[in-house]
Amino acid sequence: METPTIRLGALLQALGLKSAFDQPRGSANFDRMAPRKPDEYLYLAEAYHKVFLVLDETGTEAAAASMLNVKNSGALSQTQPFVVKVDRPFLFAIQERESGVCLFLGRVTDPR
Repeated sequence: METPTIRLGALLQALGLKSAFDQPRGSANFDRMAPRKPDEYLYLAEAYHKVFLVLDETGTEAAAASMLNVKNSGALSQTQPFVVKVDRPFLFAIQERESGVCLFLGRVTDPR
């Protein structure tokens, strides 16, 4: 079973997460990721989610993924792409800051 990719931007805004989507204009605040300039700052353009599930006689495999489309408000700004090279095994954890709850914990043994 695999869901289609779900667009969450409008739903998240309806739930009150408007400033991250720059509603009203100029209200997005991602300064800790990229310092804000007078007319240039980051904001969320869209959020997506997808789920995958396989259930058979050998067991269950499930995965969920979310993606945020972050844009720069500067109309003419051009940033140089950068490369992150992950060429060895690693562990990762995604933790909710306020409560400290570990949301995901994983291990990549072969990052090819």
